[in-house]
Amino acid sequence: MALTLLAFVITLSLLVFVHELGHFLVAKRSGIAVEEFGFGYPPRLWTFARRGGTIYTLNAIPFGGFVRLAGEDDPTVAGGFASAPKRFRLATLVAGPAMNLVLAVVCFTLAALFTRPWARASCWIMWSQVPRPRPRASRPATWSWPPMAYP
Repeated sequence: MALTLLAFVITLSLLVFVHELGHFLVAKRSGIAVEEFGFGYPPRLWTFARRGGTIYTLNAIPFGGFVRLAGEDDPTVAGGFASAPKRFRLATLVAGPAMNLVLAVVCFTLAALFTRPWARASCWIMWSQVPRPRPRASRPATWSWPPMAYP
């Protein structure tokens, strides 16, 4: 139970971090001023660094995060979010979910590359039920299905 809860917190934290990192990177690249990149919700526990006008913080409640952009609601703030061109605002908003999609693709690709699903018993049963075609004269006698090496 405790291990499952820990895995849930770590997974959720990774998803939130990657999501907020997407907003942050695109906002910085678009020239939108970022006041704070916070992991977790306040109260603030620790300030990592202050670089380029941005404060990097670790906060007490780990189930979230935020990117505080300058001028989110005020278009009179120079270099702020509301005064940025619409394409930059759209890109900044879409970047979070897009980074979650990229993370999913990376995770599934790594899982496919570094696991051997055919080594599990349930997969052996499924593969054993696949009808195997008879080799034709044009195929070499050593041809087999599926075309992969079994351990």
